[in-house]
Amino acid sequence: MDSEPATTTYSIPEPFGETLRSLRDVLTGRDLRITGELDLSRRIQRNLRIGLAPCVVIYVWPSDRLLRSFVVRPSTALLLPLHVVVSGRGTRTEIHLLKLPRLDGGAHIAPIVKLQIIEVAQAIETIAMPLSLVG
Repeated sequence: MDSEPATTTYSIPEPFGETLRSLRDVLTGRDLRITGELDLSRRIQRNLRIGLAPCVVIYVWPSDRLLRSFVVRPSTALLLPLHVVVSGRGTRTEIHLLKLPRLDGGAHIAPIVKLQIIEVAQAIETIAMPLSLVG
């Protein structure tokens, strides 16, 4: 069993609220659509009365340019919209994005999803660094 995480984690030295605003701006600035958000920490607080660090899932739909380039099959719909998780860590924030599978990993992801992961990663990298580089 592979112990490598399924996500790439990015770090940004900004508080949670500022990071959410910056992330929304860079995604929409690249013609990616935010189709919804789920505030997990608020929902858990409201339903279970358990306080957690802030955590929001942002649903990102591919750009129109990308959608016009591909036929979206029903099996692809499982990964669309792409889920980007933003979690607060005190004075910094982490952004988590599905990692592209390694070529030898045997995972098959539709080309549109691979390209969307690349587009979203490039947008995130304009405001944050991969956690592996932050140390």
